[in-house]
Amino acid sequence: MVAELDNWLKEQRIETISRLADIENIKNINRVLGMIFNIIATTALIGCIASLVGAFLANVDRKRKNIAVLRLLGFSSLSIGLFIIIQGLMITAMAYLGGYSLYFIGSEIFNQTLASNQSTEHMVCKITLFHSVVAFILSQVIATIVASIGAYRAIAIQPAESLREL
Repeated sequence: MVAELDNWLKEQRIETISRLADIENIKNINRVLGMIFNIIATTALIGCIASLVGAFLANVDRKRKNIAVLRLLGFSSLSIGLFIIIQGLMITAMAYLGGYSLYFIGSEIFNQTLASNQSTEHMVCKITLFHSVVAFILSQVIATIVASIGAYRAIAIQPAESLREL
């Protein structure tokens, strides 16, 4: 936009002083920082998924005897699988609410600090309702996929084999 305006003014033979090089440098820095943020976010997402898989599988292994008892009491494989998935969804929802609460507290502190220093008049930290809902849905979808892996493992538990370990 500035380059076009600068060219148009020069065509009109109006002398201008523009800082196009500085603007391009800022755009390049913004592009590089955006790429770095995306790499960090992708790495964090992969780490989160790996951590969830490990946690849910460890949870199933830890509750192996309890699941075997439920199977002996007549609970179907579907009900046990749904139990594991619902448990994962509830834990994820509580973790999301806890994380969102921490974000809210941190963003308020950050925004107040910047406002008191008069660095900016606008809020710097802000998550829209749309982004919050999308993040919640995404976390629930990931939790469902990961908990399904744990549920599949729980369904495969044979009651007799697990109870022999008692």
